[in-house]
Amino acid sequence: MDLDLRTYLQQNHHNLDWKEKIKIIYDIINALDSIHRENQIHRDLHSGNILYSKHLDLWFISDFGFCGPINKPLESIYGNLPYMAPEVISEKKHQYASDIYSIAMLMWEISFGKPPFYNHEHNYDLTMKIMNGMRPKIMSYVPLEYQNLMEQCWHFDPTKRPKIHDLLNKIREIGETYYLDENKNQSTIHQESCNHLQVNSLLNISTRSDISYFFRFGNSTRGKTGVKIPTIGLGCMGMCQCYGQSDEKTNINILNKSIELGCIFWDTADTYEENEFLLSKVLKERRNKVFLCTKFGIVGTSEGVIVGIKGDREYVRQACEKSLKRLGVEYIDLFYQHRLDHNTPIEETVTAMAELVKEGKVKYIGLSECSETILRRAHKVHPIAALQMEYSPWTLDIEKNGILEACRELGITVVAYSPLGRGFLTGKFKSIDDLEQNDVRRTSPRFMGDNFQKNLEIVKKIQEFASKKGVTASQLCLAWVLAQGDNIIAIPGTKKINHLEENINAANVQLSSEELSEIRQIINSIKISGNRCSEAVASDKFDRIEKKQLSVFSNKNHGDQEQIQNALLYVQCQFFQEKSLFGI
Repeated sequence: MDLDLRTYLQQNHHNLDWKEKIKIIYDIINALDSIHRENQIHRDLHSGNILYSKHLDLWFISDFGFCGPINKPLESIYGNLPYMAPEVISEKKHQYASDIYSIAMLMWEISFGKPPFYNHEHNYDLTMKIMNGMRPKIMSYVPLEYQNLMEQCWHFDPTKRPKIHDLLNKIREIGETYYLDENKNQSTIHQESCNHLQVNSLLNISTRSDISYFFRFGNSTRGKTGVKIPTIGLGCMGMCQCYGQSDEKTNINILNKSIELGCIFWDTADTYEENEFLLSKVLKERRNKVFLCTKFGIVGTSEGVIVGIKGDREYVRQACEKSLKRLGVEYIDLFYQHRLDHNTPIEETVTAMAELVKEGKVKYIGLSECSETILRRAHKVHPIAALQMEYSPWTLDIEKNGILEACRELGITVVAYSPLGRGFLTGKFKSIDDLEQNDVRRTSPRFMGDNFQKNLEIVKKIQEFASKKGVTASQLCLAWVLAQGDNIIAIPGTKKINHLEENINAANVQLSSEELSEIRQIINSIKISGNRCSEAVASDKFDRIEKKQLSVFSNKNHGDQEQIQNALLYVQCQFFQEKSLFGI
């Protein structure tokens, strides 16, 4: 045998697609079926005694020290706590269903990559929590059928858990479904409801036979079907602002082409000037083909001057109604708060968003550029389906501030914006002069002054690695971002169809653990010059400024909330005017 499951997952989990994950659990269930057919119970299933044979490409159950006939119980209770069924913990006899409970924990571990309750001490407190019904949090990207089966297997009542032969048949059906889904004629299936989009039916440029290109969005957020979402989406901001001149006809062609290629996760915002109106021209005929995301919260004047951030209940509702009208749709699939209003408790904002969900105007809610603390507070009010944050080989903030880990724990999708470093990492730009005069990137710290030339070092390294791999620099960056977790969607933007096709095909790029390690070494070896964005959109600094000003104005005005709000809007306006607005 080559290695155990726990070690295997530690080394390879980020590279596993769902077909491979299901194959692993199928092998384990099949092996347990053989044990149960001999009227034996294993009694100690955990990832440390599941072994892999590379030669046979099979997973086996080992360590039979406590395995024995069901009619010969052990005199003492033994096992690995996270995998032990409640009835075993309470010192009742081990039964077939107890092994099924352990299978559920292995299913969870395979889906997440870490042992169940990895962040808990294995003590009396955990024991009591398990006995009181606590189970590991299921991630939003877990396929619905797999999720349902896992929940059946860890049911507190042993009689409600499936029998081993039923479990084997069910996991076989799930595996066969994925094989069939990937091999269907992708141009013949048409869906009429965005709730049941099968994006693989729209994709006609990929011949891969696995399912890692997609994951189900929203499984744990609404408890219903969820929708299949491609891991490469389309950031639409640059079609109307920030990145120089654009042509409406070309943009509409790109939007239509993205649907044909299965890139149907569209991201816009109410502050992107005419962007929502642009999308409406395509949505008018093809609404049911698109998973539509928009954002609210950044307040501007009719002249386009940003004057502040708002997230109060009344504003949330008004913003939604206006976006629905501009987009020409009856509902929004994913409605984000674009930036935090630090004068309104996040609980109030999320409650207002949840009301829109109940009314059918919004299907899922999300946040953008917030802290781990805010995310957890928001999630307690209503499930947060997605968090949009910048993430790329030159921006790793979410790995360091707890956001990425929190999203994994809570089952929240990470929507990675600027995954190509605002185009810098593609290698297209050799100097600042390659940007149009009205391109806002000219005021972005990493593009300014000496920073531009210094940052070309990482571009050179990425291009060299991509060339050896036989892919473009863009594809390597996108593939790397996606490889950082099964709950990640990347939303690169583009104004050219050939770049759209290039980006979408990045989902086909597979990176081995060795390649990921080498890329990480490259990233860690290079110091990036300049902040990722201007101070005006760096949420932590903006947070400090707002809190400071709130304190000052509160003291001056003795609690006059209207004056405080006006003062804050003024301060924010001045702050935004002084700094670049890029990145909003």
